[in-house]
Amino acid sequence: MMKRRVCSHDMFAVPDSSFVLKGMGGEMYFCNLRCFCLWSVQKVEPFCRR
Repeated sequence: MMKRRVCSHDMFAVPDSSFVLKGMGGEMYFCNLRCFCLWSVQKVEPFCRR
């Protein structure tokens, strides 16, 4: 069974030439660099507002 790869930011199907973030908990896929940058800024922003 093949896993369906979905972008972690905009929830679109991810092409083969995508960005993959691998960690101990699994993998996250991003359609392009724009999606990766937007996702990473959203993760860091709450910590900067403290």
